[in-house]
Amino acid sequence: MKSNKDKVYDFINLHFANGQEGGISTQYISEALNMQRTNVSSILSGLVSEGKIDKTNGRPVLYYRKDGMGDLTVHSFSDMTGYNGSLKRVVQLAKAAILYPGKSLNTVIFGAKGTGKRFLAKLMHKFAIQSGIFPIDSKFVIFDCRNYGENVKAAIDELFGNSECEGCFAQAYQGILFIDNAQYLSSRVRGLLISRAEEGREENPAERHPEPLIVVSCDNKNPMAYDDFASVFPIG
Repeated sequence: MKSNKDKVYDFINLHFANGQEGGISTQYISEALNMQRTNVSSILSGLVSEGKIDKTNGRPVLYYRKDGMGDLTVHSFSDMTGYNGSLKRVVQLAKAAILYPGKSLNTVIFGAKGTGKRFLAKLMHKFAIQSGIFPIDSKFVIFDCRNYGENVKAAIDELFGNSECEGCFAQAYQGILFIDNAQYLSSRVRGLLISRAEEGREENPAERHPEPLIVVSCDNKNPMAYDDFASVFPIG
């Protein structure tokens, strides 16, 4: 479980990683993270003393991330060609999905075959571990929809489990369940996945990830599949 100090520090990093300009105030952070203002103020003072962030001298006091400090992009996403150029926006969204306050956001990755969708999902998993969102032993479980197509029963058993075996959701507990090639899934299985994802968002917030984070990839062969997931997944 991440400490409040880590949550505040990650929130500051996320704010500036997404290209926001200007500092952020204690009140802003307090409201965004649903934390007591006095606790946030104490944490910010400690981060300033440690040299991890800077602050202004005026009123209200505004806080900034120090250049080059605390940015996990270089560790997690630097293996991706264009991570700081043509794909910079993609990396920002991937980070935002992982670091979203309270619970990471289910994500859809859309692109043509061979564009590195699975690789990006694996980097998201790596980033989640490095930033303390997932435990170090969390799993990255792949469900490749090409292996099932219209075989609805087999897909349901593999995803959700049955009396004989646990499914991918159970295997990916506190990690990422990567639904690859979702364009091959039947509409029924897509609907069951979406229902499970929505139920997971309503789980007890005391545990950040009682359900795995779902990352879906699909190409343009079946636009309806993308539309189904994008209509309910916050990041696409």
